[in-house]
Amino acid sequence: MAGKKEKEGANSLRAKPVRALLQTLVRAQVKTRAEKEKLAEFLGQAVSSVDAMIYYGEGGLDSWVSALIYCYDLQPDAFSNFVHSYRDQLKKMKPIKESDRLWSEIDLSEDEKVYWANLISASATIQKDLRRHKRRKTMS
Repeated sequence: MAGKKEKEGANSLRAKPVRALLQTLVRAQVKTRAEKEKLAEFLGQAVSSVDAMIYYGEGGLDSWVSALIYCYDLQPDAFSNFVHSYRDQLKKMKPIKESDRLWSEIDLSEDEKVYWANLISASATIQKDLRRHKRRKTMS
């Protein structure tokens, strides 16, 4: 596995610190071969997959969440409540704009939303140009 080429996409780079934290949390609880085997059985994966998680940060979100639940004997509902609480804090830190909220609730396909957004943009550009033209006309 040491020769494996690491993914270097933008998403991979953004997730790197989170994966490092998850690795640290799981690695602190899973040290022996027997512990790895128990975690692998809990996850329904091979021990080599657990090794890849611990040593290389590999694995999907479901696997990481399940590993944390197993390692720290978390109740799934309590963990879910924690995640929702954290999400609510993030919403307070960076609230969704009213226009974005309204736009997301419109029942249109993505193509239709793009069409209407382009139409609104063109309309706003024309409106700005007309205002500029009016100001120039009144100044002269």
